[in-house]
Amino acid sequence: MDVDSDDTRQLRSLRVTMRDQQTYEAGALSDGTLRFIALGLLGLDPLDHGLVCLEEPENGIHPQRLAEMIDLVRGLATTGDDDEAADEPLSLNLAPDVVAAPRQVIVNSHSPLVVGELQDGDLLMAETLRQRGREWVAFKPLQGTWRSVDLAATETVSKGELQSYLGAAKERPPQAKRGRSVKDHLTLDMFSE
Repeated sequence: MDVDSDDTRQLRSLRVTMRDQQTYEAGALSDGTLRFIALGLLGLDPLDHGLVCLEEPENGIHPQRLAEMIDLVRGLATTGDDDEAADEPLSLNLAPDVVAAPRQVIVNSHSPLVVGELQDGDLLMAETLRQRGREWVAFKPLQGTWRSVDLAATETVSKGELQSYLGAAKERPPQAKRGRSVKDHLTLDMFSE
């Protein structure tokens, strides 16, 4: 990868040379390839901190590459390659000699494929509640996970409820929803700490 700088036109263009030695401008690359590049570059900066939000990481990604995409996203919230870091939920783990600010990663998805790549403790079900003209979101962890204990969650969601929702979301397009009940819109969010 390199960046072509045109000072006269005040323009910078990303160029990528593929394995076949062909060079392509960013406009010729797929959305999925550009997303991989952006996440990879973001992950290279150990001093970067703050919040990273990613909506539906499965979009533009071949299903066989989804595990690699989730690994990239997990890498944004964790550092180091020790065994301890791999067992932690999406959170920041630093080696003693690395100075970095924490980074939080929030991913929103309705994809059973994305959920299948995550640990139960990584998941929260976001439920939009509406009542008397007001709207708010309640986040529910899966039963029996560290989140249900650490957050002292009064409401949790079972694995069966989650799988049922994901199956229904896969079969029914969003525009097919009708009515306005208190619990009429569910979303799945994965959070890091």
